[in-house]
Amino acid sequence: MNSREVELLNESDRGCVLVGAAMLEQSLEGLFQHVFKNNEIPKKVQSSLFDFNGALSNFSSKIKLAYSLGFISKRLYEDLETVRKIRNGFAHSTKRVDFTTSPVAAEIEAMHCIQQFRGKMKRYSISKTMDSKDTPDEVIYRVAGYVKYAKSLFCLGVSQLEIDLLKATPIVIKK
Repeated sequence: MNSREVELLNESDRGCVLVGAAMLEQSLEGLFQHVFKNNEIPKKVQSSLFDFNGALSNFSSKIKLAYSLGFISKRLYEDLETVRKIRNGFAHSTKRVDFTTSPVAAEIEAMHCIQQFRGKMKRYSISKTMDSKDTPDEVIYRVAGYVKYAKSLFCLGVSQLEIDLLKATPIVIKK
């Protein structure tokens, strides 16, 4: 794992999802800025697109436009949409949400970008010895070296999606 993946793992589950999605949104924004720069779009126009009410003001519109313009593949589009939906679930819930909340783990495991990692990580089963009304503290498990499987897949997926977005950045050769 690289340092960004470890940084995400050290976040709370909600923080991991929010920060991971923000990283991907920034990467998408960078893709558009690259195109705008190469097409000599004035900074003022660029800023208005990313402003509060601009056409590219949110994660959803950035994903959809990048796909519609052919900058990203259908698989990358689907994975980014999955991350966006998971992010919305974590961001807008007043209840406790984590990587064990159904159907989050299944959605992550279905992402195209993590297929290469499935089955390559050891899974541990932690038997609960506490009273049923006690909630195990994730910090204790982290100190012992345990990480939620879906959380580690999510972190690896975010990293892979960032790489895929960098590869998707169009190369423009000016004459």
